[in-house]
Amino acid sequence: IYRNLYNGDYSLRENVLIQTPAAPDERIVVIGSSYRSIANAAILANKNVEVTVYNPNKEVVDSCNAEQRDLEHFPLFKLPPNIRFSDSTSVFDK
Repeated sequence: IYRNLYNGDYSLRENVLIQTPAAPDERIVVIGSSYRSIANAAILANKNVEVTVYNPNKEVVDSCNAEQRDLEHFPLFKLPPNIRFSDSTSVFDK
């Protein structure tokens, strides 16, 4: 079971999957791709938010988005669907 794909706001018996929100409450940008930033992004993904992890390396971004995993730091764990990776500085614009 991918426990990190289930919403932590519900009891363990309900097993509600984290969804990509149609109208997120907030859009969050995590700067840098390290084990700490990915762990924080996964925790934040439990809420009705859209999380973008900024990494300037396009190859890393493309592979992480294709696999929905951080292949460098947490290669075994699927990330929630509301986390995406970007190499574009436009993610910092409002």
